Amino acid sequence: MSDEESLHSLPTQVPVLWRWQSAIGCVVTCALLWAATLIWPDLAWVSLLAAAGAALAVSATAADLAWLVRRRHTTYRFALDERGLRLRQGILIVHRTIVPADQILYVDVRQGPIERTLGLSTLRVGTLGSSHEVGPLADSHALALAESHLHRMPHDAAS
Repeated sequence: MSDEESLHSLPTQVPVLWRWQSAIGCVVTCALLWAATLIWPDLAWVSLLAAAGAALAVSATAADLAWLVRRRHTTYRFALDERGLRLRQGILIVHRTIVPADQILYVDVRQGPIERTLGLSTLRVGTLGSSHEVGPLADSHALALAESHLHRMPHDAAS
C-alpha cells in the first residue's frame, strides 16, 4: 500500500460543521459592520466600507457554501500512526505535512459546541516548535488516536 493510499478521509458530517462555521462567521462579520455604521452614522466612508465588506463577506460565504467546503472535504487526507503524522490538504496549493512520531510531544482532543452536536472532535498534535490540527474527526476515532499515542513506546526506551 502506498503512502497516499494509507491516508484517511474526514467523516461525512464535517462539511455540515464547516458550512455552519462559515455562515456564523458571515453573520458576525455583517453584524460588526452594521454596528460600525451605527457608531459612526455621520461618516459616509464608514457606511460605504461597511456595505462593501458585507457584500464581500456574503459573496465569499456563498462560494464557500456552494463549492469550497465540498472541495476541501474531498482533498483533506491524514494519518496518525506509529510512523507519525501525515497531512495532505489544500485545493489550489496542496500542503503536505509530515511529523515523525518521535517528534510528537502531545496529542490534544478539542470539541466545540457545534462539533459536540455532530459527534466530532479536532485532534491537535504538538511538537516542540509547532502544533498541527487534524480533523474534525469522529469522536471515537479522535479519542482512539490520542490513546494510541499515549501507549506508543518511545524509540529511546526500545533500544
